[in-house]
Amino acid sequence: MTAILRPKPTWQQLGIGRTTFYKDYIKREGGDEFIPNTTVPRLRPIELSTKTSGFVDDEVDAVIEGLRKERDAGRTKQVERNQGRFVKAHDRASSKGI
Repeated sequence: MTAILRPKPTWQQLGIGRTTFYKDYIKREGGDEFIPNTTVPRLRPIELSTKTSGFVDDEVDAVIEGLRKERDAGRTKQVERNQGRFVKAHDRASSKGI
């Protein structure tokens, strides 16, 4: 069942602070569509009253999943790009008897 989450439980579920949540994770009119340095769309708030908003829990889960995919894709590229350095660092440690 889909639920609407208030802001505090939303940023807690994302594991980020309040300032980062409001600055980087909420879609604003005329603002960037994506969370900075990712291709993950920002959350679109639902106005619950004149003073508060909420977020659809399925959309919050989609952000988490999108960030996980970005992380996994980036980590794979980083390992491929730096694989030679890791081997060299390991060889240096072995030659020093570490």
